[in-house]
Amino acid sequence: MGVFQIDVGDIVVQAERKKVKCIRLYIKPPDGRVYVSMPMRCSIASVREFVESKRGWIKSKQEQCRVRDAQSSAAQQSENSVLLWGERCQLTVEENARNDGAEIVGGGIVVRTKQRADQETVTAVLDELYRAQLLERLPEVAEKWQRIMRVEASEWRTKKMKTRWGTCNVDRKRIWINVRLAMLPQECLEYVVAHELCHLYEPSHNSRFRMLMDGFMPGWSDIRRRMNGFGGILR
Repeated sequence: MGVFQIDVGDIVVQAERKKVKCIRLYIKPPDGRVYVSMPMRCSIASVREFVESKRGWIKSKQEQCRVRDAQSSAAQQSENSVLLWGERCQLTVEENARNDGAEIVGGGIVVRTKQRADQETVTAVLDELYRAQLLERLPEVAEKWQRIMRVEASEWRTKKMKTRWGTCNVDRKRIWINVRLAMLPQECLEYVVAHELCHLYEPSHNSRFRMLMDGFMPGWSDIRRRMNGFGGILR
């Protein structure tokens, strides 16, 4: 039957039945994906129980993958290229400018800094460019999915987050979107917007939440898996 998906809370498992005697668990770099080889007659319930028992170890290994991926992302930036809406763009840094800022020029990105362009300064300037890009596209995407899902957030905000692409305050119907989503293909922004709106129907990530997402956005889990590969840019 090939590889299939098992969701264990917020852990997505890629499982495959093989001629093995016991359940085998793997965390694969660079994005920390979880893979399981399971005996032919093993039940899915047994796999869920096994994965849940290893939750702490899994999260630890995934964090190690994220750190390594973040280091790789920083190295890529130092090699004069950064991501914008899923495309790699040439990065040019100019020092001694009148003000800190960044702009898109001829398909590349120019970052200007008033003083020395260290990594922290360049990253902060880029994040403001990402925020501006996100604010351009977010209203249209939010309106589209609110219309499709027949639910409306009271407020949309943006900020840099270290561990999440988005978050929803269900009581206040306020949704926050990570500015670094502007680094990823727009389908990722569409997924996060739909995901957070879905929490206005169901606050948790239970079977009802997954059922609602399947109805509103078939294929959402494929987008989420692809996003796992970009985990390093959150930091």
